[in-house]
Amino acid sequence: MAITERHPDLRIFVKTMKVALQSRMQVSDADQPIFHMFKPIDAACGGLFIGLGAGIFMLLTRKVAGNSGVLKTLALGKSDVKEDGPKLLYLLGLIIAGIIFRYARPESFDPPQPPSLSVFAWGVVIGTGTSLGNGCTSGHGLCGLSRYSLRSVAAVPTFMASGIATGTIASFIRQGSATIALPAPAIGMLPHTLHGLVVTAGVLVALLLTILQLSAAKHPSLREGAAGLWCGLCAGTGLIVGGMVRPSVVVAALSPARVDFTLWLLFVVALLTTFVTYRVSERLAHVTEARAKPYKRGDIDSQLLVGALLFGAGWGATGFCPGPLIVAVASNPSDLGALLCLLGICLGMQLCEHRGLCYGLRCLKRLVTGSGDCACKVAVTSHAAAVPEDKVSGTMGVAVTVKP
Repeated sequence: MAITERHPDLRIFVKTMKVALQSRMQVSDADQPIFHMFKPIDAACGGLFIGLGAGIFMLLTRKVAGNSGVLKTLALGKSDVKEDGPKLLYLLGLIIAGIIFRYARPESFDPPQPPSLSVFAWGVVIGTGTSLGNGCTSGHGLCGLSRYSLRSVAAVPTFMASGIATGTIASFIRQGSATIALPAPAIGMLPHTLHGLVVTAGVLVALLLTILQLSAAKHPSLREGAAGLWCGLCAGTGLIVGGMVRPSVVVAALSPARVDFTLWLLFVVALLTTFVTYRVSERLAHVTEARAKPYKRGDIDSQLLVGALLFGAGWGATGFCPGPLIVAVASNPSDLGALLCLLGICLGMQLCEHRGLCYGLRCLKRLVTGSGDCACKVAVTSHAAAVPEDKVSGTMGVAVTVKP
């Protein structure tokens, strides 16, 4: 006779411990860093949704779906409802996607990050970089390359290289050694994820068919606004399904410590989808905005490259990009780490738009290059108030006059 049969209390204790252990094992399995696994199906589906959102936005509104550009429009308070309405509704679509998936699939997001000054500082770097470079992974990486923009051809490898370098250094610092492990193993899509994705795709298709029935001649503003909202929902869904709202996925892709190829597969699929949709827009719908203007000398300048370097550094250090960050903050506004990073990005954009900073950078560039078609005169003044409006008041009473 087993000892547990002779002692009922012991039998109950054993059963209780067994249940507790099984429960603990289930929790541990659920809490395993699934985001450190390579999810090819999730990445491909997420890239498809993101590409469709960016491509259809161009098809129906004739505008570029650049996440940093949309955020910059809102952060600077210079939005025109008539002109920027579709972009603002695109941003609203990203926010709604984050809220919906927070309740439908809360496991799609990383745990909240503790607030820190470094996250805020890196946010300022990201905002400064996207403002100087005039784009990020969506504006340059997807839309710019699909428009044959040579500026984007220069910016994308620049911020990719910067992101990989910064992400590698940051990961080695976190783990305390320069250890390189095997790439993350691949896993399939979970059943509940597939079910939710099918339902979401069905809803999005139904909404898109409804939008297409709106007459572009009779209701142009309504159609463009509805298209902007739909594209934001579609792109936001792709960012969540593809794991881009999880900074851990991005950092794992940019670091050789244990490479997760989810980001790279998603980017390739999203780029191909955007490219095909842009070509359809250009050739069948005659959307001339789907192709960039011919290259002019000076389009690729130091400001573009410095901006791309700064954005890539902040992206690699934090794992945050403006679009996914907006979705993440919308899903959990109490995530102070993500919220601080977003505020830092807005501050960086504000700093770059400051008139004095812009003129100062322009003057510095002309002084260094010694271009003959312009003149920069530096005058020392005793009071900044004495400087006319066409001059830039610098610190310590230095005024810089820029003649174009």
